[in-house]
Amino acid sequence: MPTIESLTHPEGVENHPLFLVAMEHLSSDSLNSGPLELVVDEHLVDGYLELDDETANQALSALEKTPIEQVGMYDLPRRMSANPRTRAEKLRSAKCQRFCKSLGSISTLKKAILSSPGTRWNTMHAYALQSMQQITSVKISCRWQHSSLHDIATSLRGHGSIQEIHLRVPDLYYPSILPILRTSPLLGVVKLQAGADTIGINFVVQEMPGATVPAAQAIADLLESKLRLVVCNLAFDGDAQTALCAGITRANVSALEICSCSFQDPLAFADALANSPLTELEIKSVLNNEKNVRTFLNAYATSLSSLSPLKKLSIDLMDHKVIGSTAAVDKAMVNAARKLAHCSLLSSLSLSVGLCSPGLDEALACCLGNCAALEELTLVCRGRKAAGTPSSRYSLLLKAMETNYTLKHVALKPLRKSVRGKIETFCRLNKAGRKYMATDSGNQIKAIRVLAQVSDDLTCLFTHLRENPLACKVNIAQACGKRKAMERGNEESRQTTRSKA
Repeated sequence: MPTIESLTHPEGVENHPLFLVAMEHLSSDSLNSGPLELVVDEHLVDGYLELDDETANQALSALEKTPIEQVGMYDLPRRMSANPRTRAEKLRSAKCQRFCKSLGSISTLKKAILSSPGTRWNTMHAYALQSMQQITSVKISCRWQHSSLHDIATSLRGHGSIQEIHLRVPDLYYPSILPILRTSPLLGVVKLQAGADTIGINFVVQEMPGATVPAAQAIADLLESKLRLVVCNLAFDGDAQTALCAGITRANVSALEICSCSFQDPLAFADALANSPLTELEIKSVLNNEKNVRTFLNAYATSLSSLSPLKKLSIDLMDHKVIGSTAAVDKAMVNAARKLAHCSLLSSLSLSVGLCSPGLDEALACCLGNCAALEELTLVCRGRKAAGTPSSRYSLLLKAMETNYTLKHVALKPLRKSVRGKIETFCRLNKAGRKYMATDSGNQIKAIRVLAQVSDDLTCLFTHLRENPLACKVNIAQACGKRKAMERGNEESRQTTRSKA
């Protein structure tokens, strides 16, 4: 790696931010402060445009050799010119394009963050995005509605390496941007977050904007792509909800996450989710009052079929608006958990409730007893207090763990060490292959394999020996016969070797 001493200091640029960043990190043999980010703000661009061409080219050459992993382009260089037209001309200049082209020559660059307060700064963003063909992740944030955002979207068309896109733009632009995203061959994750930035990339949601019908239709069309889609901070009413629900019922996405959204008709939303071909679903802080949450949970549990292809489900509806009325919501959650127990393909379940009730303990035990594929279980209790001791709250769940051979990870929060230890013991035994107990408990070879994998944990060892005493017994006659046969084989082998010699 080049050092400061091996490079020539261009005169008059020693204090230039771009040059200093390049020089500082070119002189480092190791970077221990996390991903190295180049912040492209008004100060850097201002200073760069004031350099003469020769000095600018030397600074860019040094920058291209810097092991930068992330580029953040924030805010407009407002001091470049008081005249917006002159400012825009400078951003479109050949000199700015050379800067953007240099970003595309940094081989270590993987992520770009493009944040604009809604001005023509997006022109330079578009140049940079078009040049950075090596990045795999991009976050685009725009505060206002303006046509230059379309230039950024056009730069995404057919991008060969982007795997993840996070859009924080007005939903008005979804119909023009989302179809372009489908042309990226490696795209795997899309996060849509309506709203606006406050300062830089610090995102604060002031209100939940209502989704337009074209925006909802664009999201529905994107649901047909094979990717992971996250939709945040939108209110769906009337025709907009109808369009989205229609897309959910024919969804082809690998996973869908809906966060901080509201729906005018929770019944229709629940029915669409329950009858969709989704395999992974995460619902967080959806709906805006306790009545709608209860309506959604009851409708979802009623509509969900035992033949549902759902493999991974996470439900967290306990935001600050409904946490004060947890009893009714918890009851609806228990009903939903009982229904989920009959989903044969469900392998991961995460629920958030107010209090740990006996009904919830029974519902979770039912899930363990009936979900043959369940491997992960997460339960988060938001309430401060719960009735009974920790052991009594999960007595049925602990009993069900004794006859469950698939569950490999359990997270119950809050949970004391005494209960956690028992659960972790069974989970580790399941990981080690305890499943043979269900169909072939007398198989000593499989029993020994399990014991060998947990030999460093006495609790696991004695737990498995106690539930399967046959693992302790050894057929002496069979063992002696195998030993004699082995000795005969060794003797014959030695005799063969001597005869050849």
